[in-house]
Amino acid sequence: MSPLRPYGDAGPLIAAALGGGEAELQALARRPDLRRLVVASRVAPALALRASVIGLSGRELEAWHTELVTATTRGLMLRQALAGIAAALAREKVPWAPLKGLGLSPHVYAAWEERPAGDIDVLIGGPDFARAGAARRAIDWVEAVGDAGESDEAFLRDEGYNWKAVDPGGVQLELHFRLWGCAPDGLAASVLTRAAPDPTAGATARRLRLADAWVVAAIHWWTTVPVRPLLYLWDLHRVAAAGDDRLAADVLGQVRKWGLELFAAPVAAAVAELWGDQVHRTIAAGARAGMRRPERMALERIEIAGVESAGLELVSLARLLAGRRSRMGWKAAWRRVWPHPAVLRQKTPAEWGWLHRRAWFAASRLGLVRRPEG
Repeated sequence: MSPLRPYGDAGPLIAAALGGGEAELQALARRPDLRRLVVASRVAPALALRASVIGLSGRELEAWHTELVTATTRGLMLRQALAGIAAALAREKVPWAPLKGLGLSPHVYAAWEERPAGDIDVLIGGPDFARAGAARRAIDWVEAVGDAGESDEAFLRDEGYNWKAVDPGGVQLELHFRLWGCAPDGLAASVLTRAAPDPTAGATARRLRLADAWVVAAIHWWTTVPVRPLLYLWDLHRVAAAGDDRLAADVLGQVRKWGLELFAAPVAAAVAELWGDQVHRTIAAGARAGMRRPERMALERIEIAGVESAGLELVSLARLLAGRRSRMGWKAAWRRVWPHPAVLRQKTPAEWGWLHRRAWFAASRLGLVRRPEG
């Protein structure tokens, strides 16, 4: 089995079912042993929709349908909340664009129900963050921080990239005023500037170009904790399917401009292997050709571990050694295991002592533990 093939032998089966393979979909519907993996991969809603189109029956359809209902209900709540956010940002004349799940439909996922989203991610310009304060107050959401204090404000100013809040219904908002610390400084402003107006989503709404949506999704892959959902690779494949013949060149242009080769090559290779995607073969080859020696060495380690199991620590360190830019510099690597106190409070139980919190967080990032005690 290729080390770039995620999720073991089940990965190709799930990928083929998602890609329209009727025989593979039928086979998957008879595999209760794969139920947990399918649900964790966050692709059950898409499988349920495909099964309904062909009138498929099988032991797993009930579980898939349950996930579809949950995703649809959650999606309706998110879209209703997003409409209020869009109106508030429009009143303040703040341009914005949806990111991640909500940013991929309806242009990438025609049926938004097949792409579950857990929260609302909105990108605004860094200089607009202060002006967006009135919009933040207008939506009357509760700021989602640990213990309010000076360290939280310092983190938001110096290292953070989004303002987090929650509404009374439990919907979570992440208002991004820049991108992750591992991403190059200026990338967020670039993708927002390049985005096209989208009046269907709001008076000041924008839609990321497909090449930029691909780049953001590829970087986001590395910021999540392994083992990552197969859904995130499926996102990249769907972006490629929605693009035209210029997409691979457009993506590679942005990859080279911002020095994102190590972010792009492994995930593109995995997508190409799972779905036989020529666009991603081109992206993987082009990104790999532009790598520097530390990045090539890191890629070898990623190929051994599997792209679904490799951590951002390795990628960040290799990029820094290769002279690539990131917004937080060397902090982009070591903050993964030694976070800012504000982050530590949000990610660990309040009753733990400082040393316990530090030790558990570092161990979790290194894959030694999976979840907090208790």
